[in-house]
Amino acid sequence: MDRPLDILDELYEVNVKGYINTVQAVFENMKNRKYGKILNISSIAGLGTSLTGSMGYSESKAAVNSLTKRMALELGPYGITVNAIAPGFTKTDMTMKFDNSEDELRLVKFMEDTSMLNRTGEPDDIAAPALFLVSDEASFITGQILAVDGGRKHFISHSS
Repeated sequence: MDRPLDILDELYEVNVKGYINTVQAVFENMKNRKYGKILNISSIAGLGTSLTGSMGYSESKAAVNSLTKRMALELGPYGITVNAIAPGFTKTDMTMKFDNSEDELRLVKFMEDTSMLNRTGEPDDIAAPALFLVSDEASFITGQILAVDGGRKHFISHSS
């Protein structure tokens, strides 16, 4: 609760306004082609809550989810699909230092223990569903937020 407003502003600049600016940059081309695929990257933090200290991040990702649904509604008539994937804990530079510190090992163990699959996510676990959602096989899917999180057992409100 005590995060400075400038940090919240930065999160919204990247996580919300960044998507808006990107879509505005490509919309006319997609509209003229009557085809387009937009995939936003959200987070399960935008679908519910499980960890403290991430309120601003969670709020900005919830805004991405809402934005995804609004964009799908408004861009669908132009043949443009808009979806989002909401990764859970995934081993990336954002979540890990890869230093095998005690804190890091404890975090990974916690995430493994609270996953229905008993493991943490890897970047390829996120890439595969992302590729599907931008493929022609997903041509009738729009306005969806796909949680890709290994089935979090400690997560409150996994619905979208």
